[in-house]
Amino acid sequence: MHIRIDKDKFLQGIKIIGNGMHKNLDNMKIKCNKSGITLTAVNYGYTTEQTIECEILNIGIAVTRLAEIKEFLKFIAPENKTLEIFSLNDELTITTKNEILTTKLLEEIES
Repeated sequence: MHIRIDKDKFLQGIKIIGNGMHKNLDNMKIKCNKSGITLTAVNYGYTTEQTIECEILNIGIAVTRLAEIKEFLKFIAPENKTLEIFSLNDELTITTKNEILTTKLLEEIES
């Protein structure tokens, strides 16, 4: 999986799926298709999804801890408007012009 996406659109998608859950949300699945990504969260049998248009460089699926991604995004410099997100081996990496986060991928969640 490899995408280039507007930071604000990605943040909005995360907020929407996070607000759709009644309890604490741990994991998020990012699934790429030809036109964009679908963010999926599953918690206590409830599923919420949000689709976002973005530039797809390579299709695929990645599952990560939502809290880590949200925390990283809080500290991205305001002038960095574009994120590049990719998975390689067992890691998910998010980069900007001068910032980088690497975290371990998780097992796929059921949706």
